[in-house]
Amino acid sequence: KGWKNNNLLTNDDIIECVKNPSKVKDKKQYLESLAKVQSCIHEYGELLVHHENESMNSYLFNTLNNLLTPDSGSHARVLVMKVIKGLGGIDGFGEIVHSKEEIKWMRINRGMSANTTVSLPDPFVWIESKEAYEQVCGAVRSCATQSTKQTVQLEKLKPNELKHDLLMAGFFSQVALDSDIFDKGIESLRKWAHTKITEKYEKILCDWICNRCPGFNLHIDTSSVSGMCQYQVGLNLALWAITKPDTWLFSLFYGDSSIHKDSFLISIPNDEFAEVVKASGRVGWYICPNGHKYSVGQCTMPMQKARCPACGSQIGGSNHVNVQGVKRLGDNDIKGDPDKGYSLENNETECIRLPTLSGRFLRYLLHTGLLISSCISENNRKIIGELIMPDKKIDTIEVLSKRLKQDWKKMKHLSNLGDGDLALALHMAIREFREGTAVSRGMVIRDTATRDREEAKLSSIINRYFSDSKLKAKIQNTREQLEDANSTSAIRLTTGEKLWYEIHEEQFSGNESPDLESLLWRYREPVSFNGFKQYWGLQPLDIKSKFSLLRTLLKEEERLPAIRGVRDILAWHSILFEVIPHMSLTRTDAIDITNNDIISKLPKERQNNAREVLSR
Repeated sequence: KGWKNNNLLTNDDIIECVKNPSKVKDKKQYLESLAKVQSCIHEYGELLVHHENESMNSYLFNTLNNLLTPDSGSHARVLVMKVIKGLGGIDGFGEIVHSKEEIKWMRINRGMSANTTVSLPDPFVWIESKEAYEQVCGAVRSCATQSTKQTVQLEKLKPNELKHDLLMAGFFSQVALDSDIFDKGIESLRKWAHTKITEKYEKILCDWICNRCPGFNLHIDTSSVSGMCQYQVGLNLALWAITKPDTWLFSLFYGDSSIHKDSFLISIPNDEFAEVVKASGRVGWYICPNGHKYSVGQCTMPMQKARCPACGSQIGGSNHVNVQGVKRLGDNDIKGDPDKGYSLENNETECIRLPTLSGRFLRYLLHTGLLISSCISENNRKIIGELIMPDKKIDTIEVLSKRLKQDWKKMKHLSNLGDGDLALALHMAIREFREGTAVSRGMVIRDTATRDREEAKLSSIINRYFSDSKLKAKIQNTREQLEDANSTSAIRLTTGEKLWYEIHEEQFSGNESPDLESLLWRYREPVSFNGFKQYWGLQPLDIKSKFSLLRTLLKEEERLPAIRGVRDILAWHSILFEVIPHMSLTRTDAIDITNNDIISKLPKERQNNAREVLSR
């Protein structure tokens, strides 16, 4: 990020890029200016998509403002909107278009955006069939929108044969998401459901949904696209859990939360020290007299003395002998399993044993289950609060909501998808979970082997979806199948037909032959090293194992600039080997020799050059 601060975009670039490309004489200058302008537009569009509490107009610096005026033509303004749609999806684009804050350069009919609410494609048609779901929604709405106790349409559903997760989905989409429902209608709906549902947990969930899911929206803004997506995905996971009784998944949402302290919860990292040991390679591990851990490299045995950075006690040793009180750790001393329960102090900590994105999804699943469990049960809320932070009294729902939002933000970053597209991709994965994923029986995961198997089942599906190079096309196809036509129409009316046509680049999909200028201003996702790293990070382990050189290169990429120092290191080593004959120095002798001692043994006329080599 630096166009604004470094002033790399100039007015000369703007003047150049608005010229007719077929008539410019200096094509190189034109293309350079166009590249700078479009790079700036991509960055600006990304800032708009990911804005949170900041004013969207605050991103508009003077040079960019000049670019987006009517005098500079429409191509730049249209490209910004293409970038917003490309990065944020149609839902993110709609949220910005319908925002209360007017973006100065955006020429849209804001009168058409009044009172528009967030509307997302409805994934619950996948629970059984579109026909069955629409029948449930129609019957639920028929009851809920009347002030009299009308349950005739509900009885026609043959409630004894009705899948309860399908019924709850109908309650959610028709009651929880609509604020214009009669209270009497909701109450008669709730009472009718209680006569048909026998399980206590289903009655509790039914009441929570009929009350519009209190607690979930306390700290998550469900009036925004991001909040509504988290709301919808959370309910989809909760409805999946209903179908898996007597499993750890069910207990996460509906069980007695006191049992979690005896369970190896999904996505909780293994013992942090064991992860450090695994990542450190060939080193020896020791503990100081006061129990602080440290490592010794090279031969892994002590050859010099030092002070413990944590407590100041003497550590190390000499000639492979430890100082008194220091102990070397063996394999049995290095713990590999995490503590049972929620042993996660910092939600930023990644689970190293899992691919980053699927690990973050499993963390999202964990937090969603704990949050909904806290919302529907006061007793569970208290237990979960003590589980998360046993030594501190917390607002459980606030802490879990914050962590849930962190998980969502991480998934967006890792997948490079907008809120709506990410939600649809997760709904597609949850659909596959429902259809073909067997969840291990037992309300508690009693060992890490079982936990790893359960994680692997879900992780493999998530990895397959998000590493698919055609994912965005599949999301678009799914959206078209599920799309609520009203939400798209509202955005289309706001932009107008001509602008809508240009944003979607429909001239490139028809028989029309676009001109050169339109071709040069097409939207394309920028190709970048960071983009490739994101794509690589989504690949399953079996794919990465086939490209060991590439895997190592990307793993060590941040350290690669150090290669430029190899020449200087070898130059100094050349001096060392010249002064010290082969095998003429013991380890003990080497401890006492300094670099200045080495330089002093060279001829005087070469000492200054040696100091210069050492100082590089």
